[in-house]
Amino acid sequence: MVITICGSMEFADKMLSIGSTLEGRGHRVLYPKYTPHFAQHQSIKEEKARLRNNEDLIRSHYENIEKSDAILVLNFDKGEHKGWIGANSFLEMGFAHILGKRIYLLKPIPQFAYFQEEIKAMQPTILDDDLAKILLTHGLSFSYAGQRNIPLINLSCLVPPHLKILTRLSGSLPRLREDRWFRSAMRCCRRRI
Repeated sequence: MVITICGSMEFADKMLSIGSTLEGRGHRVLYPKYTPHFAQHQSIKEEKARLRNNEDLIRSHYENIEKSDAILVLNFDKGEHKGWIGANSFLEMGFAHILGKRIYLLKPIPQFAYFQEEIKAMQPTILDDDLAKILLTHGLSFSYAGQRNIPLINLSCLVPPHLKILTRLSGSLPRLREDRWFRSAMRCCRRRI
C-alpha cells in the first residue's frame, strides 16, 4: 500500500523512523517535502514558514496524498497536548477524506481539538501506536452513499481477470476509472466511485 505520512515537522525524525518501519513491512511511503532536512536540523520557525510559502509545500503534500492509498497522521503528544493534530495535519486529513483515502491516526483523537467532531466524521482508523493494524493488502476501496472505504474485493465477481490483476499489483483507482467495463459494472451496481 502507498502511505503518505502527515504530522508536525517537529517530529520529522520520528516520521523517518516510522516510515522506515512501514517500508520494512512492504509499504511504499511518501513524506512531506524536506523531511530529512528538518530531521537533521530541527529548523527554526522562520525557515519552516519561508519554505512553506516559497516551495508551496501544501500543494506538494496534496499531490502525495493524491498518489497514495492512505495517510498516516503521526499525532504525537506536543507539550501538554496529547495526540496533537495541528492545522496542516487537519487540512491534509480533509484532503484525504475528500479524495476517498483511508485515514490512520497513530494515537486517539485528541480531546482538546475544537475540530474533534470533524475528525470523527472522517472515520479515521485509530492505531493506538500499533503499526501492524495497517493492512498490507489494503486493495482498492471506494465511497458511495455516505459509506467510506468499501473494499473492491466485495465486487470481485464482477471484475474481469485483467482488472483483478491490476487491482492486486497497482491498487490504482484512476486507471480503473478509465476502464469502460469497470465504469459500466459500477453503474449496474448503482455504486459510484
